[in-house]
Amino acid sequence: MNLFKLFLSIVAITASSGIAQMNFTELSGELSGTLTADKRYLVVGEIYIPPGSSVSIEAGTVILFSEFTGLHVQGTLYARGTETLPIIFSSKNDSSIIDSTTVPPAPFDWNGIDIYESAVGSELFYCAVRYSVYGIRSQTDYCKINSSIFS
Repeated sequence: MNLFKLFLSIVAITASSGIAQMNFTELSGELSGTLTADKRYLVVGEIYIPPGSSVSIEAGTVILFSEFTGLHVQGTLYARGTETLPIIFSSKNDSSIIDSTTVPPAPFDWNGIDIYESAVGSELFYCAVRYSVYGIRSQTDYCKINSSIFS
C-alpha cells in the first residue's frame, strides 16, 4: 500500500543529527492513508494533506519534525489519540522521546500544524504538540481539538 505519494523510506539516523541509531520512516510531500503507531516518523520536508484527501493517525503514533518543517492540512486530518496513548507531534530533538539526542529541544524547532479553510471536519483528540513555533493555526471553525497539550 502506497501511503505516501512523494517520499517514504526507512533510515537509520546517526548521532550527528541528534537522533542516535533509531529506525524512522521519513516523511516529505503529500500524505494519504494511515500513519500507524508501530512506526516512528521523521518529517524531513514539508508534509501536506491535499484537498479531497484524508489522513488518519493512530493513537500512540510519534511524529518528529526537522527544523523548518510542518504539517499543512488542506484535506481532512483525523488524529485521534487516547488518554493513555496520545499522538505526539514534536521536535527531532525531544529528549523525552529520543534519550540519546545531543541537541536540546527548543520552542522553535519546527513550524507547527496549519489547518486551512478547506480542512473541514479535521479532528485532533489527545495530542501533544511540543517545541513548535505556533502549535496549531486553524483557518476554519470546523476543526475539533479536544484534550490536547501544547508545550
